[in-house]
Amino acid sequence: MAIKHRLWAAVLLVAWMQSPAAGSDSASAFVHAGDEFRVAPALLYAIALVESGRQTAEGLRPWPWTLNVAGTGHYYPSRQAAWLALRSFLKSGEDNVDIGPMQVSWLWHRDRLGSAWLALDPTHNVRVGAWVLANAVRAENDIWSGVGRYHSGKADRQRRYRERVAETLRRLVRDARS
Repeated sequence: MAIKHRLWAAVLLVAWMQSPAAGSDSASAFVHAGDEFRVAPALLYAIALVESGRQTAEGLRPWPWTLNVAGTGHYYPSRQAAWLALRSFLKSGEDNVDIGPMQVSWLWHRDRLGSAWLALDPTHNVRVGAWVLANAVRAENDIWSGVGRYHSGKADRQRRYRERVAETLRRLVRDARS
């Protein structure tokens, strides 16, 4: 099991280091969170791409300052801008907000996320997302069922989400090999 986990970490790092965005984000957050919660870092990265991926001049990458409010994604240019928007949403009574690169739900995980500012720390957000995923996998006793549960409690939404994450992961592996 540890060898398989390390292989995924290597695939992620190779793909990451070859990507144009390598200098602007930290792959180590995915590796450390994956190690801590025993989930493949490449899977965490694929989830982050599905959840918050944004096309930039450097290519597709997880966007650290993403908020999703009532099903609408908002991409902010900085942590400060996202934090001000998040505080505004929360003050208005809107607490169904998904936050950061892993789109962790404030409604369900505010205690683990901590403050609005901390929730927008990319490393902390990836760590909390890894914890959520690890618990979903444990509850489902299956990695891909856990991936679906990470996103939704509804079977049809879980299936579609699993397919998107699996395709993203296949693309990461393919890109790492080329």
